[in-house]
This record gives sequence, structure tokens and C-alpha cells, in this order.
Amino acid sequence: MKRAYSFITTIIFFAFIFSGVGVSQGLQETLTKLTGTAGEAYVSPIISAFGSNLNSGWVHKSPSSKIFGVDIEVGIVAMATMFGDNNKTFSTNGTFRFSQAQAREMIDASTSDPKLLFLTSGQKDELANLVAQKEFTVGISGPTIVGKKESEVMVDFSGAEIAYNSQTYKVDPKSVGTKAMGFLGDASALPLVAPQFSIGTVYGTMATFRFLPSVEVGDLGKFS
Repeated sequence: MKRAYSFITTIIFFAFIFSGVGVSQGLQETLTKLTGTAGEAYVSPIISAFGSNLNSGWVHKSPSSKIFGVDIEVGIVAMATMFGDNNKTFSTNGTFRFSQAQAREMIDASTSDPKLLFLTSGQKDELANLVAQKEFTVGISGPTIVGKKESEVMVDFSGAEIAYNSQTYKVDPKSVGTKAMGFLGDASALPLVAPQFSIGTVYGTMATFRFLPSVEVGDLGKFS
């Protein structure tokens, strides 16, 4: 049940955030650099905060105990979820596919296999292409979406042996930058303000409706 709720909240969040034309293109570019468990861990703090805000402020008073009656409430609800230090960074394991440039960087930095010294630049590019075609199990850590902009998500590669031209070449372990940074710059909270309308009662129950207007949230852009 918890997993289903998390999935639904995630879908609502992304439908909400990407429906607004004011959403920063920078966030979309950042998310394309991270996939799978890393992408989930990166956006987890703001998705959890968004879900908490959605579930806050629905009930302000108990409805009357009448079987039928008229009870109308109109107002503004303000919510905010605070981010602690534990929300600012993440560390996880998952699969990752390096780009051609990242693969070439790893090959150029490898020193344990002397055969690499005899490859031409073009041959190293071909070897890098083979690396870029594979998915590797790696460690991924760094700032979340609400972390510091100066920090970069890093991929810890444990090394691998790659077959090329009837030879096996060893690519050394290396930490590789993804250029995915903390997007909201050490954000302290995610606020949400919404008009709310409640009407009842039928057998002591009330129906509540909430309108979510466009909200500007720093570099994240406009929610609409």
C-alpha cells in the first residue's frame, strides 16, 4: 500500500511540475543525466514533501452531527515541508551507462594495464564506445534536488575488463562526475498555498475541494 501511494504521488508530482510552461529546462536536463534508482533518490525529498503538503490542511473542524445540513467553509490553506540535512544528499547503488566522453575519460586515466599505452587515439575511442554500450553496477552519491548547487552527483565505477580486437583491456576504478548538481541550492522547505472550499453535511460528512494555482518555487520554476 505504501509503495502504491508513493507511485501515485510521484505521478501526480511530475504531471503537476511538467504541465507548467514556466518549469526550468535545467531540471529536465539534470534528470536526463540520472536514471533508475539514482533518479528516484535525487528527486525523493521534493516528491515526499509534495505528497506531505497535499495531505495537509484538509480538515479544520469537525462537521455537524446532522443527517442533512448546510455547512460551508471557504479559505486559504498554507503548507510547508521542511528539509533537513538528511534530505540534502543521497547515496545508492544501481546500474549506470556512461557516455562516450565519460568512458574515454576513464580509459585515459587507467594506468594498471600497459596495453592501453599502445592504443592510438582512434582505438581508444573505439574502446570507449564499447564501454558506453554496457551498463555497469555502480555506486552513485551526491546532492539531491534540494542539495547544494556547488556539489555534483558522482558515479563510483569499480573497474572492468573490456574485450577489444582479440585483447582484454582493464579499465581502472574511477569516480566520474555526472554534471548533475543540487538544483534548488540548499533549499530549506517546499511551500504550497491553495484556496480550499468545503461543503456539507450528509450524515456528518463534508466534501472538500482544493484549487492548486501556479506557484513559483525558486529555480524549480512555476508549478501550474
